[in-house]
Amino acid sequence: MFSSQRWEDRFGAILGCTSLAKKAMTLTNDFLLKTVVELKVPILMFDPEFRVRNQVGALLKAFLTSCDAEISLYQFSRLKDMLVLNIEQTFERD
Repeated sequence: MFSSQRWEDRFGAILGCTSLAKKAMTLTNDFLLKTVVELKVPILMFDPEFRVRNQVGALLKAFLTSCDAEISLYQFSRLKDMLVLNIEQTFERD
């Protein structure tokens, strides 16, 4: 559903993963880290639909607060750098 053309599907996939992250189970977090945070979040952070981008923030908060601090810091730093670069490249003011 993360790759669906419909924003509602991408939004729903993020909501489902957010619910899993809140459960804070080790196997779930391993799945979320390898499958969602590392592969899908970098794409979904720049989704054309603002509601999808907003839910990515909720997913990251749920994931990063439920896993090991070292992993959280690494993932936050990696994603922060991508986001700042995107802002620098695309932000325009009138």
